[in-house]
Amino acid sequence: MFSKVEDSHQSSRLATARAEQLGEEGVRVRRFHEEAWNKGNVATVDEFMAADYVEHPVLSGLPPGTEGLKQAITTYHTAFPDVKAILDDIHLR
Repeated sequence: MFSKVEDSHQSSRLATARAEQLGEEGVRVRRFHEEAWNKGNVATVDEFMAADYVEHPVLSGLPPGTEGLKQAITTYHTAFPDVKAILDDIHLR
């Protein structure tokens, strides 16, 4: 089990390095993922998403836009409070 924890830390460091290679956009994507999805900080949704943001597809039962995304993140953290996702690759256009 300990080796998996070490592997996830190494993977996280590599993902951060890859994000930095993509420039400011990559760093912002990585920061949003870490703050919103891993830490559950829904305030970052307003910082990173445009006011007219639309989720595709719209999740059933949630309001559209940033409010729906905030509720989805909150629901995720309520159901899985200890889960951490690692963003390995970022593809930007």
